[in-house]
Amino acid sequence: MKLAEALMIRAQHKQDIESLKKRIQENVRVQEGDKPLADPKELVVKAEAINEALLKLVKRINATNAVTRLENGELLSSALAERDALLKRRSIYKAVIDGSQDRRVMFSRDEIRRELTVDVSEYQQALDKVSAEYRSLDATIQAANWNADLI
Repeated sequence: MKLAEALMIRAQHKQDIESLKKRIQENVRVQEGDKPLADPKELVVKAEAINEALLKLVKRINATNAVTRLENGELLSSALAERDALLKRRSIYKAVIDGSQDRRVMFSRDEIRRELTVDVSEYQQALDKVSAEYRSLDATIQAANWNADLI
């Protein structure tokens, strides 16, 4: 199995667990005299089984990431950490840009005006640059995911 396939299965397992948790909550308590649509105990057993499969899969994914190298020789695990850092940087620059937007409506000239304290265009350029780096690195990671065999 390829690493990319394992990542899709991991995502599906996470969705399945969330769905089961919701169903468990909906069936733990019912109106007096009614029966639950599903047995919560059975749902818990099913969720635990999926969680165990998820654990095994994640361990294999992590092991694969630790030894797989990109074309430039960098470990996949390092590239993933770098991609996460780029994502955080993007969110920081986006916060500056979003904060610069004055969404208040002024009704009179007597209201207190608010002024920008930063050059928004500088942060927009930084956001654009980091976004391009992120997309490039993400494409490299995705290619590696489809080429790497899962350990």
